[in-house]
Amino acid sequence: MEKKLKSLYSGELVSVLLFWIIVVAELKMYSVSVIYHLSVCSFILLQGSAYWFLLLQKIKKNAINRIHSVYGLFRYLNLILLFLGLVIMFVNMGKVRSTYFVMTVFWFVFSCIEYVNYYVIRLSYPNWEIITRIKNRDFETSRIVKELKREKYDKQRYIKNCHGTVGNRFEL
Repeated sequence: MEKKLKSLYSGELVSVLLFWIIVVAELKMYSVSVIYHLSVCSFILLQGSAYWFLLLQKIKKNAINRIHSVYGLFRYLNLILLFLGLVIMFVNMGKVRSTYFVMTVFWFVFSCIEYVNYYVIRLSYPNWEIITRIKNRDFETSRIVKELKREKYDKQRYIKNCHGTVGNRFEL
């Protein structure tokens, strides 16, 4: 399990680094639209990398390491960034070279797929399994969403259990 988590978090980091090297250094695509969409994609991938790293630390130290409420915030912030990216894409549609527009669409779609993979349903399966899951429309909830739900449930249960004692302590 530790080996898989190391592979996941380091793989996301390496991907982000390579994407920037390829797009900016190698292809020299300095379009605001391409850079914006690459940045959004990188931001989502870095969230995934940090999540896998935190999960690894939780396993190594046998600690109760909550996913942090920040992932609940990221979930909505990412949607805003993706929507803004859609607006940027349409505003720049006729103003940029077709190569830049294709790259913009590519990074937008890739960002959306990564968002869905981390914050909606799990999309990363072995090749043979993904085909079966698509046919049966049988996808698991993403791991981050499961933890967010569990954390919310635990918090509600804690408040419910403490409500009587805390409330009575302050009554006159």
